[in-house]
Amino acid sequence: AEYHFLATPVRILGRAGRVTGVEFVRNELGAPDATGRREAVAVPGSEFVIASDLVIVAIGQRHSADFDPEGLVIRDGKIGPTMVGVDLGTAHPKIWLAGDVAAKPRNFISAIADGKEVAAQIDAKLRGIRPAEQEAELIPLPIEGSWSSLSRGLDGIAGWSLSTPSRRLRRNDDYLSTPPPMPPMLPLSERGIGGTSPAPEVELGLSEEAALAGASRCLQCQLNIFIDAASCILCNGCVEVCPQRCIEMIAPERVAAIDDDPELTAEVAINYAQRGAAMIIDEEACIRCGRCVDRCPTGSLTMEHFRPVTPL
Repeated sequence: AEYHFLATPVRILGRAGRVTGVEFVRNELGAPDATGRREAVAVPGSEFVIASDLVIVAIGQRHSADFDPEGLVIRDGKIGPTMVGVDLGTAHPKIWLAGDVAAKPRNFISAIADGKEVAAQIDAKLRGIRPAEQEAELIPLPIEGSWSSLSRGLDGIAGWSLSTPSRRLRRNDDYLSTPPPMPPMLPLSERGIGGTSPAPEVELGLSEEAALAGASRCLQCQLNIFIDAASCILCNGCVEVCPQRCIEMIAPERVAAIDDDPELTAEVAINYAQRGAAMIIDEEACIRCGRCVDRCPTGSLTMEHFRPVTPL
């Protein structure tokens, strides 16, 4: 890769409807402004061209305050988590925020979840009630299972989810062994570039077979490992077989917090310092292979499926 600093794209060059290159102009730093920042100034006659047949526009983005010209929720020009409370409400009683503007940049799933939470908060506010708490159920999954498709399985759980432990434990399916499928693309000659008609959709979509293969790479975050402390004998077997090293047995004094209760944390550290241990699982690193469940001699470890039972 080659980097060009202090260079600004001027125009995209092309011939017969195809890109041939990008024209840039070089800059130099001018005198500092009132804030001490030096602005980039174009150098006359410094234009140059980088030949290319493909141009990817990757311009940095940032929050815009245009949605709040009256300053109803933005204070001191700062946009971000400080503007909202735990319910995503703002200083204005009738305005809630969701997505990146209410937090640091995240993904679409988080933005959609914010939207649902805001909808629930607004509904509760209009009806004068407390927002209903989300209820969920946990369904234990068998570690032995068959290689199944994405059809519905036990209690409405997808068969693919049910067979996750079996696939990853017995067949070494770590969800990275299958590369992401790439959608077929419309040939360049058929994309209508440079013509008078609107450009057609370039990505043609995945076939059913490719879509199912892509869906099989799901991380299955709704599956989680649970430990029954009463039956755990602290044999360390689960720690030894974990391929991701995401399970650890630690001394109680290393535990920083238990359910955000500092008194409980201190009590456990004192009473169990000599004869106890804590099992810690990093759920972000866990690949849901079920090896720890399969290894546990007492059955104190289970893999369970988390599913909401009351919609927001």
